[in-house]
Amino acid sequence: MLQINNSPSGLSQGADVIVGPNGEVYVTWSAQSGSVSDYVGFAKSTNGGTSWTVTENAYDANGIRTNSFNGWGVRVNDFPRIGVDKTGGPRNGWIYIVDAEKNLAPAGSDPDIIFHRSTNGGVTWSAGVRVNQDALNNGKVQFFPAIRVDESGGINVVYYDNRDFPSVGDSCAVYMSRSIDGGNTWTDVKVSDHNWKPKPEPGMGAYMGDYIGITSGNNKIWPFWFDDKSGSFQAWTCAVELGPSIVHTPLGNTEQTTGSRPVNCQIIPAGSGINPSLTRLYYSKDNPNITNYVQMTNTSGTNWTANLPLSGAGLYRYYITTTDSLNRVATAPAGAPANYYSFTASPDTVKPVINHSPYTQIPKPAWPVTVNCVVTDNIGVDSVWVGWRKNFNGAYKRFNLARGSGNSWSGTFNSTNPEVAPNDTIYYRIIARDASSQQNKDSTVLYNPVIINQTTACIGTGTISSNYPFTTYWMDGRTQILLLASEILANQGAAGNIIKVGFNVITADPAPMNGFKVQMQHTTATTLTSFVSTGWTTCYSGTYTLAGTGWQYINLTTPFSWNGTSNLLIEVCYNNSSWTAYSPVYATSATSMMVGQYSDLSTGDGCTQLTSPSVLTYRANTCLVINIANKVSNNTNGVPVEYKLSQNYPNPFNPVTKISFDIPKQGLVTLKIYDVLGREVRTLVNEVKNAGSYTIDFNAADLSSGVYFYKLEVNGFSDVKRMMLIK
Repeated sequence: MLQINNSPSGLSQGADVIVGPNGEVYVTWSAQSGSVSDYVGFAKSTNGGTSWTVTENAYDANGIRTNSFNGWGVRVNDFPRIGVDKTGGPRNGWIYIVDAEKNLAPAGSDPDIIFHRSTNGGVTWSAGVRVNQDALNNGKVQFFPAIRVDESGGINVVYYDNRDFPSVGDSCAVYMSRSIDGGNTWTDVKVSDHNWKPKPEPGMGAYMGDYIGITSGNNKIWPFWFDDKSGSFQAWTCAVELGPSIVHTPLGNTEQTTGSRPVNCQIIPAGSGINPSLTRLYYSKDNPNITNYVQMTNTSGTNWTANLPLSGAGLYRYYITTTDSLNRVATAPAGAPANYYSFTASPDTVKPVINHSPYTQIPKPAWPVTVNCVVTDNIGVDSVWVGWRKNFNGAYKRFNLARGSGNSWSGTFNSTNPEVAPNDTIYYRIIARDASSQQNKDSTVLYNPVIINQTTACIGTGTISSNYPFTTYWMDGRTQILLLASEILANQGAAGNIIKVGFNVITADPAPMNGFKVQMQHTTATTLTSFVSTGWTTCYSGTYTLAGTGWQYINLTTPFSWNGTSNLLIEVCYNNSSWTAYSPVYATSATSMMVGQYSDLSTGDGCTQLTSPSVLTYRANTCLVINIANKVSNNTNGVPVEYKLSQNYPNPFNPVTKISFDIPKQGLVTLKIYDVLGREVRTLVNEVKNAGSYTIDFNAADLSSGVYFYKLEVNGFSDVKRMMLIK
């Protein structure tokens, strides 16, 4: 058993589930903090339910939940119902949710059925659309919706409705609304042949026949509902005949301007034969009035074809229509001739369009990076490639991008990691060529990202909801997280100064966390079963407030110097005097890699007084921003005769400079950078070194312009010098 969500509102209920066209599992639910739905939640799993991507607030709602509805004395809920298009057609994979709402546009002051859709797998959701088409704010009620996407992609919603009756407390019927354009427009039809008055079922309190359903098959829609027209609550249904359906892949633009283009489709009967004489391809050129037609021919089974005549360059509009022996008409696209397909026939002079989010900085460990782009063209794309060079005078190289799904293209720089160094500039542009006879080409501007001595290592990609480390539903909290060195290195980490630590926040509580600390230490431990109380370096101490959802980073006031070989232990704790709400973060399954405890302590500090943690089966997804360790070189040609700290070169610098020092005797060497206020901003060296001359490359890419000081200490010797960073 797996918990999917962790609603910050306090209550999630009324879940509905469906499977998508590629086996995705989609779940929706109502989230409530009071008596009605405040918003609708959504989650999806692409691995059979092992892990989930959770959106606690897919969209805002205002439900109708009550125990005495519309004067009938019955209980109603406002639970959402979910459907998905699995037709393989143009809306394949679109997800639809319906619920009952009021007093939140587009719903009126009386309950209406409201529809939302997602065209990108649940990442974003459309504004609401009112499904029932009776007059707005007419005092009539619609409630208990259910949804079904039929085999031709039509969206069908069934619900209870009292629009046909004079008073609000009068009888009720069952309606179905249907959309054939993805939910933009709707048509209502009354599907029940009798009326009834909602009332509580005997012995069930205020409950009546709540649950309602709908399915489809063989070009019929089957709504199901409960009513007590017969004297007791029973299930009822009826068949709504849809007629034949047409499946067609629209024609694209062409350079062909004479002859004809074949138009193919599938026409699927609905229990009645197709009339060949009324199965036609209508078309026009440069004319919105589509009146010309040719007969379509049945080539085999349900396959039909016709040739669309071309009479020169222009804009061609067309649609397909058929009629069966019961005089039921179908068109493709639905709603023709008001809706139609179109294509342009003309010699092509249009260049491809390239959309790309360019790199501005590339962490050294991330090289070689992948270039992703979207390329579109009115005819089609033949090929896409990248031309590039390292630094202005570097050798020119190129590599091809491969086509992914749709219009996506991607490819990785044809280089290796040792071939680049910090402060190298990568000059690149993307070039695309279309598939026309002219082979039109276009390119992006020349981009120039810089290789930087900084990297971000993110460990964990799961979608488990974790209350740790921000357990602010309680006054005090303490969390410790163990990251293995192998995990950090495998995710582009490298030895250096950790300057930020981040967590992927699902819902952010705006209250500040007082007495907030982030502490780190090296460890050899590979599991974590209790709190570690000693050996910590305090990296942040003060007050911290989550700024929002998504990846939120804590800027460490004292960076932690990670050696690149030891495992890393992180502690996050706080000490509040009041409680608010959890700020859950995304987490990944991992046993004994995170421990935590929370409590309401009247006295004492959660960072020290909480000592009996729970051992968790998951670990918060964690990102580390690391300034990679500066390279130190040792000149072994002779032993220096005196201690010396040289002036950095170049000076001023941007953003890299070299600092050299001599030590005639082995000792513990510290070399630190300070700002003009005397605050330590970087530790460059903190280790025992043999006698010799050393040079260190200092990269200040993360620092702002200004005056800085660097201080060398070894064997009682100390010296300070000034340097200038100009960006």
